[in-house]
Amino acid sequence: MARHAEITALLGNRVVLEALSGLARRRRDSRSGTVWDPAVPLLGDRGPDAASP
Repeated sequence: MARHAEITALLGNRVVLEALSGLARRRRDSRSGTVWDPAVPLLGDRGPDAASP
């Protein structure tokens, strides 16, 4: 069973990764002139579902 400290650490890790991902995406969009569409999954073109016609 996970303890409160473990859950807090996991959540803190997730928050930091989400923030860094957002900053990286914003920087990439500003350099390439693209715009992120929130309706499209970020990894929608990867994985087994992307290979299906």
